[in-house]
Amino acid sequence: MDTFWIVTAESARARIFKTASLIKEPVEVMDLAHPASRLKEVDLVADRPGRSQGSAGGGRHGMTNGDAHNHELEVFAREIADTLEQARQEGRYDKVILVAPPAWALAAMAAGGVWLCVVRGRVRFAGLAALGIGALAATQMAPADLVISGDGRLAAVRLDQGGYAFSTLRRGRFEREGWLAHAGFRDDQAVPWRRDGSETGSLRCDGEGCVLTRHGRRVVIAEGPAALAEDCGRADLVVALVPAGRRCRQAGPVIDFFDLWRKGAHAVHVTAKGIRVEAVNDTRGNRPWVLRPRGRQERDAD
Repeated sequence: MDTFWIVTAESARARIFKTASLIKEPVEVMDLAHPASRLKEVDLVADRPGRSQGSAGGGRHGMTNGDAHNHELEVFAREIADTLEQARQEGRYDKVILVAPPAWALAAMAAGGVWLCVVRGRVRFAGLAALGIGALAATQMAPADLVISGDGRLAAVRLDQGGYAFSTLRRGRFEREGWLAHAGFRDDQAVPWRRDGSETGSLRCDGEGCVLTRHGRRVVIAEGPAALAEDCGRADLVVALVPAGRRCRQAGPVIDFFDLWRKGAHAVHVTAKGIRVEAVNDTRGNRPWVLRPRGRQERDAD
């Protein structure tokens, strides 16, 4: 049986989990940290600016603006790569799953890594530039405003002050920690929804669900039929953790239990330009290993 390692990484921290089955909750095996990646440029160079050998004339010069921070990202990227390579040689895993930045950034990091391994001489270090660009892209991703698990049992809203407010902290620990790491937040930046009707920035929750108001747009998270009946057609987007029904779907944009079941976890981005929804299975393509649940009518047609 294959052993999978799952790597979740951001600019200053990478966590590695292992599992023998993708349907079981993974166990953490490693937690890598690189605090220097979180420091501001001025703190990195401070009163002792880095010195580097110039490519022409043999002169030495101080690091220019941005160089020190990019250097720390490259250092951490190499550390993660070296850790994975050593573990591979020791036979500690068979396959790796990377919780990745955008596809182009991942391609840049992969190309940079291959260049470092294949090319000889000083020119090989040009691969560090591609690694740095890819790592930097991962830190520039805008975290989702709302994330919902594929089974609808866990939802999280990004708070105005940073971190996520979760529908519950009693379950979904692996998903919770993965979402926080992917967005660049710490574990202690997870709080439960305040269900007393009070507002936490742009978020207000009660016993039936939550309302997120951001950039002049209103997103309703309905946890039960009562909230669903009240808010259908009255929001820019309704996220129903229960089946929404035809009437609600006809009233306006809806993500409901069956959408989550078919497409997996969803991420919602609320911007001044509109609302953008991403689903896990929409980005995986039609591949044999991508599970796509089918409805009764589709099964009967077979």
